[in-house]
Amino acid sequence: MAGFILFIIMAVVVLNGWVVFNSYKRTLEATEKQADNLSLSLSRHAEDTFLQVGAAASGSQ
Repeated sequence: MAGFILFIIMAVVVLNGWVVFNSYKRTLEATEKQADNLSLSLSRHAEDTFLQVGAAASGSQ
């Protein structure tokens, strides 16, 4: 009887550990994707800003 209870407790602990690990992995992947999107957006914004400055500078000469 004690072996069965120990087996159930270990199964619950292992399953909870697996759920926590998968949740951590998904959160990490989502955060990496958000960081990639943010860096791409910032890069495009900077490029557009320099293009506008270049156009304004060449238009004034």
